[in-house]
Amino acid sequence: MACLVLRTDLKTTYRGVIELLAVASELREAVGLKKLPHDSTLKKFAQREGVQEAMDGMLATLAQAEAEPVSYVEAAMDATGL
Repeated sequence: MACLVLRTDLKTTYRGVIELLAVASELREAVGLKKLPHDSTLKKFAQREGVQEAMDGMLATLAQAEAEPVSYVEAAMDATGL
C-alpha cells in the first residue's frame, strides 16, 4: 500500500515507482521493503476490491495532516489491505 501511496503522490506509473525504489535504498528501507515487487503486482493489488477506497481515505488523512503541521496523524494498514 505504501508503494501505491508513493505512486499517487509522485504522479508516476507502477513501473516508475518500482524504478525509483530500486535506486533509492533509503526510501526502500523507509517503506519497509526487503524485496521489490514487480510492477504488475502493484497494479493487480490496486485493482482489488476496496483498495481504491482505502487509498482515498489514506490520502485524505495525509492531506489533512499536511494542512495541520502541528498535529500528528497515524495511518496503518495490515497485509489484508484493511
